[in-house]
Amino acid sequence: MQDVVNPHKANGVPYTKIYKNHIKDKFHISYSCFNEWIGIPAKRQLEKLLAEKEQQKKIEKAQLRLFED
Repeated sequence: MQDVVNPHKANGVPYTKIYKNHIKDKFHISYSCFNEWIGIPAKRQLEKLLAEKEQQKKIEKAQLRLFED
């Protein structure tokens, strides 16, 4: 959703208009829910999740090596 919002916000469009014109009918959420979602730092959370997943893969590889001998 932030990919939809950010270009409009960069052009100075208020959140109320972005919600009304681009979010409401596409995502079927309330304006208050929209405001909550906009406040979530999605890119940072995605990077964190990807880093955690990569770390888990490293741990699993290390555990498998213990059983190779």
